[in-house]
Amino acid sequence: MGLDGFQSFVLDIASSKVPTAAAVHGACPAGGTVLALATDYKITAWPAPAKFSMGLNETRVGLAPPLWLHALARLNLASPRIAETVIQLGTLYNDPYEAQKLGFLDTVLENASLEDAEEVASARLLELASIPWEARVAAKLGARAELLALLRDPDESIVDCIVGDEFQRVTGDLLVSLKKNK
Repeated sequence: MGLDGFQSFVLDIASSKVPTAAAVHGACPAGGTVLALATDYKITAWPAPAKFSMGLNETRVGLAPPLWLHALARLNLASPRIAETVIQLGTLYNDPYEAQKLGFLDTVLENASLEDAEEVASARLLELASIPWEARVAAKLGARAELLALLRDPDESIVDCIVGDEFQRVTGDLLVSLKKNK
């Protein structure tokens, strides 16, 4: 799946007339967080069986976030200012309660298993599906209109960024540091 494939996948999730949910368990930085934010409901169980992290850390690896990512962050995070700061700093959040406060998650299910979180997510999906269909879909797509318009417009700037010198240097440095930490 190429970059345009990923953007298309995010569009499919964000524009789905069928309710969608993400049960986050473990690390889901960058693209994982993007996919979770594109859904209608985001939940995690805590304590998690794996190390938890969420965030939009694209800038930390030298990627200039596409315009649609800014719209996705503004749609989900607690305020436009928080969205701007989160994207600029590229911080990963290891505390699910902080992630919830910022708007990355809707629910942190305490002292629960992933299966419990999936059950709660399923119940939310059924709740959303019980709302008169056309009215709910119109409300969802209306709230996401800016995001969906940007996702439908191919953004070649990210390709230019990936093949650029800065991204290549930062990615190379990151790979070297990961090899050292093995």
